Amino acid sequence: MRDTTIRILLVEDNATNRTFLGLYLRRKGYTVEEACNGYEALNLLQEKKYDIVFMDVQMPGLDGVETTRIIRKNASGQYDSRIPIIAMTAYTMKNDKNYLLQSGMDYYVAKPIELEQLAVIAEKWAYSKKARNVIENCKNASCRSGKFDT
Repeated sequence: MRDTTIRILLVEDNATNRTFLGLYLRRKGYTVEEACNGYEALNLLQEKKYDIVFMDVQMPGLDGVETTRIIRKNASGQYDSRIPIIAMTAYTMKNDKNYLLQSGMDYYVAKPIELEQLAVIAEKWAYSKKARNVIENCKNASCRSGKFDT
């Protein structure tokens, strides 16, 4: 059974891919919002909370790597700098993977994407984020009050 509370931001410049992947994830029960470039993604991340970001690497304007760096740096304090960001890329060489991970992405999935793999990744990384939030709340003494805000 899928966790229908998982909120996903899907960032993909190709409209066909974005629509197809978004539809698949919604059919799996996730809440999905879409952005077609890094600028839109940053705007959405300022306005709403997400559990995971699937980020295309190559996009016009602000690409996925630079968008990730902005989120991780979080100089303005407007983003959740620890949100799991999963690269979606056609680059599959070992050096490419290392570059993406060193750029701040948490994991990557190679294109063409196996659809079921997206659901598995969403669950794994979203649960990791929720677990970190519970631990952080406990450090802030909210566990003693019985409040668990994930």
